Amino acid sequence: MQGYIPVIVCFDAHYAPYAAVATHAALSQSASALKIYWVTTRADLARATAMRDIVQKTGASITIVDVAEQRFSEWKETHHISRAAYLKLLLPELIPEDRAIYLDCDTITLGDLRELCEIPLGSCRVAGAVDPPGSEICNVQRKQGDIYMNSGVMLL
Repeated sequence: MQGYIPVIVCFDAHYAPYAAVATHAALSQSASALKIYWVTTRADLARATAMRDIVQKTGASITIVDVAEQRFSEWKETHHISRAAYLKLLLPELIPEDRAIYLDCDTITLGDLRELCEIPLGSCRVAGAVDPPGSEICNVQRKQGDIYMNSGVMLL
């Protein structure tokens, strides 16, 4: 494994301040070196850059990857599935890492990320926690008995 842990956060302009807080928490709580990638739409690049400049005053280094909105022109948006949520689907082609941790921008890290990053994936490409039955999303978007992985924290 490389000497750093790649950490990815996807967001739009509305969530840029939250991404800054989540990133700062991950950086300040992790004993391991982190390489931060922020993925956003090209339309939200200015806001992401402004937030990155604030976070980088702490010595952090953040790489911003912007995606053209045309990639999503035919994709449906709903009450909580925005275009920024679709960015997660593009991560394998956007981020040049063999393994990474994805964090939603509303996730606060409370410890080192090394243990999470070193979980064996076997033949799987993604690992995450199963969302328990009875949650709000279960009632809205899932059929009874479907297994749903919470995509807020993932090992990729």
